[in-house]
Amino acid sequence: MTKKVITALLGLVAAWLCATTASAQKAALKTNLIHAGATFTPNLGLEFKTGTNSTLDIAVGYNPWNRKGSVEDNRKWVHLSVQPEYRYWPCEAFNGSFWGVHALFTHHNVGEVDAWQFNKGKLFDKQYRYEGFAYGLGVSYGYHWVMGKRVAMEFQLGLGAAYLDQDRYDCAMCGRDKTADNRWYFGPTKANIGFLIYLW
Repeated sequence: MTKKVITALLGLVAAWLCATTASAQKAALKTNLIHAGATFTPNLGLEFKTGTNSTLDIAVGYNPWNRKGSVEDNRKWVHLSVQPEYRYWPCEAFNGSFWGVHALFTHHNVGEVDAWQFNKGKLFDKQYRYEGFAYGLGVSYGYHWVMGKRVAMEFQLGLGAAYLDQDRYDCAMCGRDKTADNRWYFGPTKANIGFLIYLW
């Protein structure tokens, strides 16, 4: 087979998949199960159609809890996160594969937690407490799987960079011994197994 024939066949398969799984959805309410499970963070997202092949997704997560325990135990991953994303869908909105460009913003207060970044060592060290903000940008790829008229799942992974504008406290239980600890982070900026319930 020539390249033209193979390209034409792949195009016909893609067109058939788009046609047979067509979606008339305009908006969706959702939650990110990874965000909820990994950090025990309640989160909610709203996505709405902005064009035949585009949507805007806005996800918000808020974790206000300190870990219960002894007086010395100050383990926490307290944060507020907002992550807007523009998505492009090759077939049509809410149908199959999509590509995304997202921004991220967090206000965080992290203590007694080890967190690593790829090939860079520790992002957070559990002997300290970190408090501040993070701002970033990233790109992502995902797939949207329709399970019923009002229900769907989506899977997504994003990579990017973020700047952490934060202070490090050597005293985990107090506000003393503060040191500026600003740094760049490069790596995953989005991981999503999303459960969606369509609004309309």
